[in-house]
Formats: sequence, C-alpha cells, structure tokens
Amino acid sequence: MMTYFCKYTPVEMLAAFHAELREPNAAVMDFAKAEEIIHSSVCSHAKMLVMSYLQEKEKGEKQEMILTNCCDSIRRVYDILPGDDFSFRKMLDLPHSNADYAVQMYARSLSDLRRSLSEYYGSEFDRDAFLAYWRKNASAFSEFMDSDDPCIAVMGARTSDELFQKIRGTFQTMPSVPDSRSAGGRQGNDGKTDPSGIDVINFTCGGLRSLSQPPEDAETMEDDALMRAYAKALLMQIPCMRMEDISGRTRLLRKKGLRAIVYHSVRFCDYYSAEYAQICRHSDLPVLKIESDYTLQSEGQLSTRLQAFAESLQAKAKESTGAAPIAERSASSRRADVTGKIYMGIDSGSTTTNVVVIDETGRLLSWSTVRTGAKAGLSARKACDEVRAKLGDAGRSIEKIVATGYGRSNISIADESVTEISCHARGAHFADPKARCIIDIGGQDSKVICLDDDGNVANFVMNDKCAAGTGRFLEMMAHTLEMDLDAMGSAGLNWKREITITSTCTVFAESEVVSYVAENVDTADIVHALDVSVASKTVSMVHRVHGTGPYMMTGGVAKNTGVAREIERRLEASLAIMPHPDLIGALGAALFARG
Repeated sequence: MMTYFCKYTPVEMLAAFHAELREPNAAVMDFAKAEEIIHSSVCSHAKMLVMSYLQEKEKGEKQEMILTNCCDSIRRVYDILPGDDFSFRKMLDLPHSNADYAVQMYARSLSDLRRSLSEYYGSEFDRDAFLAYWRKNASAFSEFMDSDDPCIAVMGARTSDELFQKIRGTFQTMPSVPDSRSAGGRQGNDGKTDPSGIDVINFTCGGLRSLSQPPEDAETMEDDALMRAYAKALLMQIPCMRMEDISGRTRLLRKKGLRAIVYHSVRFCDYYSAEYAQICRHSDLPVLKIESDYTLQSEGQLSTRLQAFAESLQAKAKESTGAAPIAERSASSRRADVTGKIYMGIDSGSTTTNVVVIDETGRLLSWSTVRTGAKAGLSARKACDEVRAKLGDAGRSIEKIVATGYGRSNISIADESVTEISCHARGAHFADPKARCIIDIGGQDSKVICLDDDGNVANFVMNDKCAAGTGRFLEMMAHTLEMDLDAMGSAGLNWKREITITSTCTVFAESEVVSYVAENVDTADIVHALDVSVASKTVSMVHRVHGTGPYMMTGGVAKNTGVAREIERRLEASLAIMPHPDLIGALGAALFARG
C-alpha cells in the first residue's frame, strides 16, 4: 500500500503501475507516541503522518511511502522514519516554482521515480493507463469548476477526514445560500431550496488536484518530453501556499456557485494565516475561520462555530427569499396583545443554566437560573421545573422549547437546539435593536458577535481553548483571593497601583496572583489587574472582527462592574447592559422557539 499525502505527488504514474494508494488523513486522540520521535512543535499534520506510520508498523508489515519535500516539517518526517521499515521509500524534490527550470527539475525527479517504480514492481511503465488516469482526473476537475451548483468551499490547510465530514454534515440539510456577489445580494437558482442540502467541496491543500489535460500528441511523445509535460501539469495546478507564486489561488474564489468559505488552518503551520486575511479583505463571500490540530479534542467548540456559521447563512437565505427581517417581527410583536401560547428557551452554560419563558409578544413571563452540575440535562430539567411551578397551569402548555449553550445537545426535553452565537444575537437584537456588536463573556468561553441592521450574525469570533478571559477565569481568581465572586465585581474600582497579570494562561495568572498576595499587594490592585487582563483579551477579539458600536455586553461577566468599565475604557465607548444580561442567550432561544 503506497502512502502519499501531497497533491503534487504523481498519483497518475502510481496508478499506471497499479499501485494501491493510501492517503492517511485521520484524526488521532493525541500525539504522545509521535512526540517520542519527533519534536512536539512540528506541525500537527506532520505528527499525524508519524502516527500513521507507527500504527502501520504495529501490523508488522513493510511500508511503502512517497513524500514531497514541500516544507521543513515533512523533511523531518522523512529523516526520522527508519528506512528499514520500508520496502519502498522516496522523497520527491518538489520545486516551489512553476518556471521552466523548475519544470525541468521536477521532470527529472519524476523520471527517476518512474525507473525506481519499474524496478520495484518488476513491470514496465503503462503509458496508456497513465494517460487514461491523467485525462480522467483533468476532466473531473474541469467539469467541477464549470458547474454552477451552489456550494460551500473548505479552503486553507488540509482538514482531517473527520473534520471535513463534520463540516459537510453541518450544511447537509441546509437550503441554498444567497450569492453575496450577485446583483442585490440575491440568491441564484431562483431562491429555491436544494432538498439534499448545499454541497461542501474540499479546496484545501490536500483536497483539490487541478491538472490540465495531456498534450494532444501525448501517445507519441518521447518519454522525457512526456515527463516534462506531466511535471508542468502538476506544478501548474492551483498552487498551495508553499509555492512562490500563489496568484492562481484566486481562481478558487471565482468558482461558479460558490456561496461561502470555511477557512481552515492547522496549528503550528503559518503558511495559511496570511491568505485568510486577504480573502476577508478582498472577497464579499461570508468566511468562517477555524483551526484544528488533527485531534478530536476541540470537537465541541468547532461544532458550535460551524453551526453558528450555518445559522447565519440560513438567516441570509430566508432574508433573500422575502422573509420579514428580525427587527420588523420584533417591533410588531411587541405591540401585539399577549396570547395563550408561550415558549421556552434553555441556555445550558458551563457555570449556570438559564431558562426563560415568553409569550407571543416576546414579553418575559418567567425565568430561572440554577448552577450547572455534572449533568447538563438534569440542571436544565431542574430550572424548567422551577419556571413551570412559577407559571402554574400555564407552565404545562409550553408550545415549543429550544436549547442553546454548550450543553444544548444533551437537553432531551428541548424540541431543537440552536447555537449560542445565534441565540445571543437574536436575544440582544430583540432587547436593543440598535446594538451592532455583542460581547458575551460566559463561564467557558468568550464571544464577540457582529450584527447587521436586521439583527443577523454578520461575523463572530470565539476565544481559543484556554479559559483565560472567561467567567471561569474570574471564578478561579476569586477563589485564590478568598473572595465572593459578586464582591469581586466592584473590588477593583478603587485601585491605586498599576500591576500586570498575564491574560494568556489561567495557570500562570493564578501563580502571579499568589505571588502578589505573598508580597502584600493590595487586593483592589490585584482585582483591577485581573479586570484589565480580561478586558484586554476581549477588546482584542472585538478588533479582530472589526466590531463597531453600539455595543452590548451579555453573559454573567456583564454583571462585573470592573471588567465592564475596563472594556468601555479600551473601546472608548459605552456598553449597553440589560438588567439580566445572563438571560440574553435563553431569551434568544425562546425567540427561536416562537419562530
């Protein structure tokens, strides 16, 4: 089984030798075994290749492998894998250019590989089979690019198979998305819904081979000339970001039917960071940025981001087909009389579970907040029981329940779930239609959500895996300072001395707090430093998505006066904070239940 990974690998040549091909691309649980033989800071894709090698080695069979020296990480993979474990192993010298000299150089590498394969397999090069595979693959790419079926592209660095299937599954049941590049931003295909969902295509560096057709006289060309033509076709593909000239990548953005982009980067790989910024700057397409490391550890957060992006695209699709904007519906419903139907929203957060019940006008009828315990479903049921008890007979006739928050998938009593991104947007816009940038600091993560004039999600960003800058961070610091969390909200307002606490790591920040306590630094100064730390991290997220006011702050941390004031100081703008900012997500969920 011949292992390869790069789109510049001559798979048509390998197929002509009837080689069985294997492209390892599976996520792993961790890299513990790989990091025993390769440095931990090497890119996670390279470590995944090492893990694949180790898994095959356990089977006790000799392996076959062809690598391209496209970057230093892959060179290190080739260097550390013992040659004795392979019956065939080859490193192709891949140029980073498609100029004539580079084509000549790669053609020589391909000719050398062909001779090595002929000797290894004990068979001659099958030119007819080679050309048949080449033509087939080139035709498939051409037909694909000419198709105008609506699609969403995954671009950037390659994703694991599991992550790509997760992305595809997120959009499988989604209606067609309006084309933001067409006149008036209206959808193509007459605004019709595709019953099979919108297609998701793999435009990442490992998912798209874009060969041109062989020369017309390929059957009669000399071997060296044929290898030069093949080398040119390989190097003239839509380039990966490691190539010197990447201008050809703009061709991806001109794909007919392209509606949105999920842009992926791999941890410890810097090649694809710059392109994301360029796409955001020069393209009108909706873009979601995600990062992974070839493990399954970020699955929950990635799911939230993908689902929120899908929900924002669905909102645009409804808008393009004539549905009333959220602002219109909210305004009209506020003037309506209360009717018998009531709706419930459940926000299952990492710290608290909030439940809100509204009537058809959106009026808040009842609410409850309980601590989220070890089981999100039990906490939600407890909060729901409290609300139903307050409502009496009306509590037994709830029309619909929508769940949101990190535990939303585990709320069995809910009729459906919606991401907290969409729910905070809906709830905040209903509470204050003027708000255009929502800052939500919850127990587990922080989010900044930009809204358009109709209250739809225009852009958003979430914090990374680290808890720094979240409610959990403040809760841990309050425990370290032996303070009540509520008291901590105003404890830093009367600070006198400016000190600094890191905002990059909760563990390091706690160590710094312990050190300041040991030095008898005033508690107000320490709390103020913590307020500044959280505000600094939050405002950097606002700037990352180019958020502009009016601003609203939601989530439990909005009750922390010190943090809110520091955010306002850094934004040089005021924050709208509702009387119950921690209920905004549950309110949004209830509004989604109302429809």
